[in-house]
Amino acid sequence: MASDEPAVPAGESSVGGSYVSARGIVVMSGYLVVLCASLSYCLVALWPRSTPLAITSVKPDHGLTKGGTAVEIVGTGFTEGSQVFFGDVDGKSVTRKSDNLLAVTTPDSKAGSVSIEIDAADGQKTSLADGFTFEAEGQNSTAVPKPVAVPVQVLPANAVPDCRKSSPPLFAWACSLSTNVRLLLIVVVVGALGSLIHVIRSFYWYVGNRNLKTSWLLMYFLLPFSGAGLALLFFLIARGISSQPAAIQSSVDGYAALAALVGMFSQQALVKLKKIAEGFFSEPEKGKDPALPSSTPKITAINPKEGPTSGGAQVTVAGTGLTGVSRITFGGIPAANITVDNDAQITATTPAHVAGNVDVEVINAGGQKSSIPGAYAYVELSLVGVNPSSGPATGGTPLTFSGNGFGPGSSVKIGGAAAASVSVVDARSISAVTPAGTIGPADIEITNPDGKSATLPAGFQFI
Repeated sequence: MASDEPAVPAGESSVGGSYVSARGIVVMSGYLVVLCASLSYCLVALWPRSTPLAITSVKPDHGLTKGGTAVEIVGTGFTEGSQVFFGDVDGKSVTRKSDNLLAVTTPDSKAGSVSIEIDAADGQKTSLADGFTFEAEGQNSTAVPKPVAVPVQVLPANAVPDCRKSSPPLFAWACSLSTNVRLLLIVVVVGALGSLIHVIRSFYWYVGNRNLKTSWLLMYFLLPFSGAGLALLFFLIARGISSQPAAIQSSVDGYAALAALVGMFSQQALVKLKKIAEGFFSEPEKGKDPALPSSTPKITAINPKEGPTSGGAQVTVAGTGLTGVSRITFGGIPAANITVDNDAQITATTPAHVAGNVDVEVINAGGQKSSIPGAYAYVELSLVGVNPSSGPATGGTPLTFSGNGFGPGSSVKIGGAAAASVSVVDARSISAVTPAGTIGPADIEITNPDGKSATLPAGFQFI
């Protein structure tokens, strides 16, 4: 019977949980599709619709030539900053009460009928011919009426478009939203959509490589919500800094674009705030998701396994996934001269440390670690023997010294004179050539670069 488990790639680490089954991939794909469709529907429903500028009626439609009559103009598409003209004279105290209602006070004018023109801040214009009649004081034809308030909700049928009837299903409530609340909701939805773009791209990559882990599913589920929260925080900070009132017609495009960017890079912000700037200005490697390093490091062996307490010994660390390693420690102390030879090998120089076994640990740029407890032994300097143990007083005899803790750069003295051609073979062996000496026994002294020394009394006989 065929298994619905995806094949595990050869050499891949299982760190992070088991691989997701085919059924789980289908369920997660359905969730992402439904969430994307729902957010897109919300965005379309909340996005502000441009209403054409028009005048439906004027109440009252006549007044005295000396001006001062309070007039309410009913129509559509009224915005802040609109100007009202009675003929060629602009009205006084223009106040926008809603998208459908303007309040204005008439100016002084000559008797007769004039057109009413509205000039919107965005350049739109509309007019109503013979919309208002100025009458001289004392005329008997009509009495000067008192201002009549005309609430938008009791306008004649078809005079003003019914927002609730034209709204998408489930979004009739959006008609009563203020400009700032509508803009805030748009920012939240777009922030979630921005995060969803990252989720879908990452999900597609890991499914395609058959390397999707169950531990990732919770992140995929929650990331759109964290993107929405970060976008909301960004909006509140931006609105707090700005001293200008929000005009949704001019602000929604800019705020929505920036909210989408905040959402797309929300994971970097949550993992490490420093990564936000890098996420905006640097391009991730092709085919790699920046959420995690490409592979998890694992070390298997250290060679050599011991060295001097003075440090300075070159060691080779073997393992897998070592390409991204940027730090190696011996007993918690960082090594020097780290060189990544390839994905399976690193060379480094040991630091100084007290005698004893210490843990060796590697750390990559993503903070992932691997260690071997007690893998390296620091040994104290000691000199056990020399071979051969005698030679002519004229010097020139090749010698091999045995002991422990010999470090790179060690010096050798025989009978107080420096030996020639000193070479540290390893931590247990040094080769050198005897200097000229005096016939008789001579002490041998070996000194490491840290100043520690070991002596073998009468260790060599000049003959």
